[in-house]
Amino acid sequence: MTGRGLDPDAFAELQTAMTAVEGYAEVLMDRAFDGEYADLRRKLDDRRGGGGPVQRLAQRLLGLGLKRRQYERGAAFFRHVADERGIEAAGAVWAEPDNLPTAAEIDDPEAWIVRVDP
Repeated sequence: MTGRGLDPDAFAELQTAMTAVEGYAEVLMDRAFDGEYADLRRKLDDRRGGGGPVQRLAQRLLGLGLKRRQYERGAAFFRHVADERGIEAAGAVWAEPDNLPTAAEIDDPEAWIVRVDP
């Protein structure tokens, strides 16, 4: 940290870590439940993206659209890893700090798979 707040590099690392946490939670929820969960998933998705024009504008102004994108990026990363190597391999992200994906790897899960080889 600098005297003026969070270091930009540290903030970027934190954002990447949060993207991983949120994405992992999304994928675990999606894969842990059966058809009954589909209704909950639909409600969550509707709530995140729904609302009228005023609500969508307020969400944009508050940065909630970025938050939604963060969930989507993280979930896409973990879906890819889980589809390629299994959900247990996706959990390797948490085995040690060096296993966390980089910002580039969030968007290129194959690069993470090659680097970590879970």
